[in-house]
Amino acid sequence: MNSYKPQKEIKTISESIKKELNLLLKKIYWFNYTKLGYLKKTYFQKHRADKNIISLITISRNRSKRLKKVLDTIQNNTYNLKNIEILIFIDEDESETIDYNDLVNIYKDKFEIKIYSNNLKKNTEKNNFLARNSKGDLIFGVTDDMYLEKNWDVDINYEANKFNKNEAFCIWPKEIGLKYPHLHCNAPIINRNWFNKCGYFLHHDLFHYYADNWLCDLSRECGNFLITKHYIWKHDHPDARLELVDKTYLELKKKSQIHNENKIYEKLQDIRKDTAKKLIS
Repeated sequence: MNSYKPQKEIKTISESIKKELNLLLKKIYWFNYTKLGYLKKTYFQKHRADKNIISLITISRNRSKRLKKVLDTIQNNTYNLKNIEILIFIDEDESETIDYNDLVNIYKDKFEIKIYSNNLKKNTEKNNFLARNSKGDLIFGVTDDMYLEKNWDVDINYEANKFNKNEAFCIWPKEIGLKYPHLHCNAPIINRNWFNKCGYFLHHDLFHYYADNWLCDLSRECGNFLITKHYIWKHDHPDARLELVDKTYLELKKKSQIHNENKIYEKLQDIRKDTAKKLIS
């Protein structure tokens, strides 16, 4: 597995210059936009005092050991375990089904945790399945290689209470190591009204890798989002630590290419604009 090397896109000099210029302009614009938006939500609007239930949804395959580390972190770093629920999705042909069920038995007395199994093919469909079965006010897609920081739930609850409960909104939890958090979020959180208006968590036409882009661009389209002040999580990503490359990761890369997500994403531009109008209506 260690022979894997991340693929880099080859560009001409003019293409590289154009890309860097566009990126610079985006950095300046969205840095100021998100900072001003955060200040407005924090100091010029009334805050709620709700204790929002947070649904952590995660899909996992052949990674029961990694998922245990994630669950350990959640147990140790969550301030109020009564205000969270964890929903796990595994495939019907999962080779580690027994191990996953054992995990549920280990943690079921610590916090609410459930496991589901189905034969859905796309990761977006699996996340949507879990979101439909969740009951939280907020839906947070947590992968089996994400680790939440101390009192992450307090920070998320604080940020969520800056929004009107009846509006659809999105929270971008700040990720340790992500260079430009004002440009992208790898794990956006939506509230229940957002889910109800869209009818899904992640767009079902996508397979996996462009799903977070969809949520980020949709957030920018409707404008009702903010980035957390504090860092919420860190990611054990195989592109940064090649020893973490496993069969599951390589299969995801391969399937993403087969589904040609880049072209699918381009075709969803108009749909995204219509969805954004629905979210702010």
